[in-house]
Amino acid sequence: MKYPILTIGKTEAVTKVWMTRKDAATYLGVSTDYIKSLCNDAKFRWYKVGGLALIKKDDLDRYIEKHRVV
Repeated sequence: MKYPILTIGKTEAVTKVWMTRKDAATYLGVSTDYIKSLCNDAKFRWYKVGGLALIKKDDLDRYIEKHRVV
């Protein structure tokens, strides 16, 4: 996911590093309940800031790569 950064007279794309559970579910094409169960089962690292669960995109990618079939 890329979000623009506004600078004086320029717009630059930035890759999103941190995802909420909802962002992660959208990224993987699964439900938020499934992401929540993966977090609860400690299938990948996640972080809690206040009441917000945050997941690094790299950790999601690594989890998917570990489950590669072919």
